[in-house]
Amino acid sequence: MKRLLFFAIILGSIQVTFAQNPEELYVNGTPFQEIQGPIIEVRIPFRMFQDGEFQVRVEYGQPCTYGIQLGSSVKCNALCDAEGEPVFFPSQVLALNFFAQNGWALVGTANTDEQITTFFFTRQEPIKPNPEIN
Repeated sequence: MKRLLFFAIILGSIQVTFAQNPEELYVNGTPFQEIQGPIIEVRIPFRMFQDGEFQVRVEYGQPCTYGIQLGSSVKCNALCDAEGEPVFFPSQVLALNFFAQNGWALVGTANTDEQITTFFFTRQEPIKPNPEIN
C-alpha cells in the first residue's frame, strides 16, 4: 500500500510539475504563443539534463541572438520561463504533448549525429487534454 501511495504521489507531482502555462513561456525573448509562421522545429537531446529531465529548443526562423549575447549558446532557442531559465520536461513524450495541447501537430521527425531528435510541427487547433488519461 505504501508503494502504491508513493507512486501516486510521484505521478501526481510530475503532472503538477509540468502544468506549464504557455503564456509564461518564451523562446529567445518571444512569447511562445506569439511565434510566427506555420512550421516550427523542436529539438530534444537524447541525453537528459538535470534530475533526469529534458530541455526543449524551438526553431521558428528566428536569429539566435539570445545565447550570443550571454556568451553561451546554452539558452539559445531554449523554451524558457519568464525569468529566462530553460524549462525542463520529465520526458520527451510530455514535451511533445505540450506542443500538441498548445496548437501544434507533429508532422515529421529526424535524428542527427549530435544525438538530438528533431520534431517538425505545424499549426493546428489545440488538442484538448483527455480527462481519462490525466
